[in-house]
Formats: sequence, C-alpha cells, structure tokens
Amino acid sequence: MKAVSWIYRITIIIFCLLSILPMVGLLAFGHGLGDLVYAVFLWFSTLILLFIAYLYRKTHTLGKYISIMAIFLPILIFIVYKATLGRGPEYAWDGNVFFWK
Repeated sequence: MKAVSWIYRITIIIFCLLSILPMVGLLAFGHGLGDLVYAVFLWFSTLILLFIAYLYRKTHTLGKYISIMAIFLPILIFIVYKATLGRGPEYAWDGNVFFWK
C-alpha cells in the first residue's frame, strides 16, 4: 500500500513540474505555437489530478490509487514521449529534454 501511495505522490509531483516547465520556456514539444495544446492539456490534467487528490485525501484505499494511476500514468507517459522522442519538426529531438538559455 505504501509503495502505491508513493508512486501516486511522485506522479502528482511530476505532473506539477511538467506543467510549470512549458510556462518558463524550459520544455517544448516541438510544434512552436502548437505547444499550447499540449501545455493546456497538461495543465488541465494536473488540475484534475490535484482535485481528485484533494477529494480523496482522507480515504486511503488501494483501489482508489490504482484506478487513478491507471488513468494518469498513460497520460504522463504520453506527455514525456511528446516532450522527448516525439517532438515536432520545429524543435526536433537532439538528446536534450530541457532548453537551457
């Protein structure tokens, strides 16, 4: 139970970090202005995940964690893929995840 709870918390932290990075210009999805679509999708996913975590903060059932993780882990994997290997033509994948200025 504790391992699943920690994975859930780590997923929330990664979602929060990934939703901040496009706003400060350190993460791009390679589509220029089209990155807004991914950023907005990521922001709404993060808000929904935080809202669900707020609703279920008192109950600690294994089924709750597993069902939420079954929904949000594929979304997280998709976002990480689009930010790395699946980048668009404007900022093609060059081996770096972040754009340091």
